[in-house]
Amino acid sequence: MKKSYALCIAISCFLFAVENFAQLPFPYVDNLCYTERYVENVRVSSQLNTSTLTLRDKLRFSEKSFEKKHHEYMKTGKYPVHDIVVRQWTKTYPKWYRVADQIRLDESGVRAYFHTSNAYLPGGWSGSTYSTTEHGFYGTGERAGEGRFYHQNHSEQSFFAYNQQRSSVALYGYLEKHRFFYPTTDMLTSLTKQGYHVLQNAGLIQISSAEVRITWRITEKTIFREYFTNGVLVKSILTKYKFHTSFGQDLKVSETETTPDVLENGDCIEIVTEASFIDYSTACIDEIDLRSMKEATDSDQVNILPNPASDQILLILPDADEGSEISISSTAGQPMFRQNVRSRSVQVDVSGFPEGLYIVTVLQGAISFTSKFIKN
Repeated sequence: MKKSYALCIAISCFLFAVENFAQLPFPYVDNLCYTERYVENVRVSSQLNTSTLTLRDKLRFSEKSFEKKHHEYMKTGKYPVHDIVVRQWTKTYPKWYRVADQIRLDESGVRAYFHTSNAYLPGGWSGSTYSTTEHGFYGTGERAGEGRFYHQNHSEQSFFAYNQQRSSVALYGYLEKHRFFYPTTDMLTSLTKQGYHVLQNAGLIQISSAEVRITWRITEKTIFREYFTNGVLVKSILTKYKFHTSFGQDLKVSETETTPDVLENGDCIEIVTEASFIDYSTACIDEIDLRSMKEATDSDQVNILPNPASDQILLILPDADEGSEISISSTAGQPMFRQNVRSRSVQVDVSGFPEGLYIVTVLQGAISFTSKFIKN
């Protein structure tokens, strides 16, 4: 067994043995929501020869980003489920790609739901021309409003990982994988006997081998992972934690991953991804109820839920790379609402609107879309 693999097993033991954590007890949480914001950039790590950059090289310098809403919960009290809704993105996906409205990981595998179509794809969505693929299958939701989906069953490896997570969540809840942890003296003694180099002083613990080095800075609440191949650094990940009063725990707030790479012209760069984690909560309210959402027949329209409405409406917008300008007016032309957004879904308070018919206009670049709703 390689040392790096043995170390990974040892580290994972921390996640399944709470008595080994040098931490205070933490509350059991089986329903957790949080938001992930991700940005990917290219950083130049040497003198860049711009005159020899290829088109593909230049495209790599475009900043990519997305925002996801996560909801982790227990189904029927024993099966962990992880729902992900992509709320907005920039340059992360090609324009022809239909982003799933919701991705769900549960005991059966991974399922991606598609409630809107894409004018760039034959048949309107990514599964329209396929019934099965090498890895999974396409189908229609069993319940009304679930729409179309692509489902991939668990592999042997992913099913093993899922069962490990199931055991952990059943015992400790969802906070465990998000909170700051570090090895105890007993764990360090065990790793030393296995041949790992262990460094420990006031506020710092470090475990290292030829392939991996992990550093815990206790007072700073950070974990720094470095991975090596033949003595060369191939990836580093810095995870930071912050104390959350509502949970009484230090929870993950950011993760920065740096990977050295080479452009087609031979110049060296680094791919730097930064993810931030905010809005941890147990009061989980889904932004979009995908099971009751009406299916759209075309991606180039504005969907309004509910309609008619009395208090709040949810606007689901067409695809846009550069954002949208939303305006709402009465049929008489009186302006009621205006806002610039970079999200595909926008909540609008219409409780103060007089009863009647309203027109929603969405401007995306030179293209505009309109729809109507009734205020009752």
